[in-house]
Amino acid sequence: MEREGLKVVFVDTNVIIEAHRTGCWEALVGSYDVHTVETVAEEAFRGPVDRPGYISIDAEAFDAKVTTHVVSEAMRAKALIDFPQLATIDDGERDLLAFLFCYGRPVVLLSTGDSAAIRCACQLGFKDQLYALEKLARKGSVQRPFKSWYTNKHLDSIKTQWTFDTLT
Repeated sequence: MEREGLKVVFVDTNVIIEAHRTGCWEALVGSYDVHTVETVAEEAFRGPVDRPGYISIDAEAFDAKVTTHVVSEAMRAKALIDFPQLATIDDGERDLLAFLFCYGRPVVLLSTGDSAAIRCACQLGFKDQLYALEKLARKGSVQRPFKSWYTNKHLDSIKTQWTFDTLT
């Protein structure tokens, strides 16, 4: 599944938008074999274009560099039955995690900034595969000021809190 020896990274809508906002998208798709699911791609392409700060994603350029997977109703149902807490997160993140849960092979890297999605990913067994956009961008030699959700500090804090909560 890896493209030209690059590590596979699954990303959510928020990571796609933040990577475009900070100008590190090209470095990300150049350094990793980037994957996502249809729901995430659809979310990334739509939005209120008249909203201040709206980030436009070029669908054609995106499709040329990102592998987009279909999440079947059966995959979604299986994941929701086994992990009902997936119903509490955004549709794109839910489908991304449902796909990964049903995928059957180890995920190399998963990037999301959403705290609830991070906790769900930990519950699904992906804690050690979660990486902040900040860390992924550094591999491509990109040093940008990211919003706090996309930093190593934020991710480590949520992962540590989740681990603490499971021990108590």
